[in-house]
Amino acid sequence: MKSGYGLTIKDELKSLGVIRRLNNTLSLDLILIFLGAHEIPEEYKDRREVYVKLLINEMFLAVDEEKLAVYCDMFMEKTVFSREGQNKYS
Repeated sequence: MKSGYGLTIKDELKSLGVIRRLNNTLSLDLILIFLGAHEIPEEYKDRREVYVKLLINEMFLAVDEEKLAVYCDMFMEKTVFSREGQNKYS
């Protein structure tokens, strides 16, 4: 199951925490996937690089610290994240 609809550290951690609790209580084998790079939040539309740095420097680290995801995913589409912009924020 993927997160990615919260777009804030608090909401992404909450979503992944719920998925982890479901995984621990249901007889399913859920794989937790962090999809923080799902969309650019409205408040970052004109400051995309700030959101990307937030993902890299804060969100990824928080998810890893809490051991909330096994994988990380990114939504690739020219209007969101694209291969052309891959080196822009490094």
